[in-house]
Amino acid sequence: MKIEGPLIPATFVERPNRFITLVSIDGDVHRSHLPDPGRLKELLVSGADLLVRQAPKDSNRKTRYTTVMVNHDGQLILLVLIVFDSINFHWLYRPREIMAILVSYWVVYDRKTYQLNGMSSFPY
Repeated sequence: MKIEGPLIPATFVERPNRFITLVSIDGDVHRSHLPDPGRLKELLVSGADLLVRQAPKDSNRKTRYTTVMVNHDGQLILLVLIVFDSINFHWLYRPREIMAILVSYWVVYDRKTYQLNGMSSFPY
């Protein structure tokens, strides 16, 4: 999946429910769809820097934006889970046991290309 349209810098204000974030863009507060219903308590803190995408003009959505990424300690964390369908997965494993998934994804933002990396481990 390709993230269509430009990414817009925003600031996290509040999360009233699992799928909505309130974000500040140029001083105005907007409702934004949050595709990841996970807890994200450590990432979505008041004042956190976000990247959002504007919804298509012809969409029938209740929210004008989608929250795409959060900047956490200088690293961009992807919040759009469906993008994982197009990510390259590399498996680290011991014989017959999966230990972790390394995730690598390339994103273009402000005419620059960034590589997002992450790892998900599996407890035994």
